[in-house]
Amino acid sequence: MKKIAIALMVAALASVLLVGCQPARVHNDGVFTSFSDANDRGFMKVELTIKNDKITAAEVAGFDALGLEKQPTYRHQPFLTAKAELPQRLVAQNSWDIDLVSGATTSSNQVRMAALRALQKARVTPTTAAQFFDGTYMAISDQGERGWAIVWVTIGNDKITNVVIHETTRARDAAGAVIPGQFIRKNVDAASPDFYAFAPYHEARVELPRRFIAANSAEVDVFTGATSTSNNVKVAVARALEMAKRR
Repeated sequence: MKKIAIALMVAALASVLLVGCQPARVHNDGVFTSFSDANDRGFMKVELTIKNDKITAAEVAGFDALGLEKQPTYRHQPFLTAKAELPQRLVAQNSWDIDLVSGATTSSNQVRMAALRALQKARVTPTTAAQFFDGTYMAISDQGERGWAIVWVTIGNDKITNVVIHETTRARDAAGAVIPGQFIRKNVDAASPDFYAFAPYHEARVELPRRFIAANSAEVDVFTGATSTSNNVKVAVARALEMAKRR
């Protein structure tokens, strides 16, 4: 009995030592989604599945200048190549630091940025107490029959530092007839014959960003005369802030 007891104690001690020798986990297991900075032409989204500090799966999506997801019919082949190949590289290299796809430099760099943010979001021990990633995030409101709002929200040190606002409208042909299913941004250039001549819209585009910055929030008062625009923009800004969250 004494020998058995000693053997059990040795086995228990060995188990404790074995556990103690295992390296500390860097990342939590789970699925983590993050977004790149956006420019005037769109942004990239990356979803990483992590298990035992390994990227086991990755998905990539791209969004265009109207904030809509690029479909398989998108006409720029290098983007489609990047969308297919970059997830494989993220898994194979177990890193955000992957090679670019020729002809899709911007999309590749945006995928790298989004993947890095996803890995930071997954960390067991965060490297910062900040609530948001610094950067510029593009988001849209719900899509309606007349269009939707698009915003670019810039964040620095957990503060909204800039907001750019656009809305879409139905595209029309040379004769002025609506083109089914096609939308464009409302023209904001007063010198253009297609200028969107509704003063409250243009006033709201100037005033609402000031309110978002002052409040550091999507919750601001609507702009008189542009209620629909204001409400759509508020939804889009709230979504941009969600995209920017570190956790």
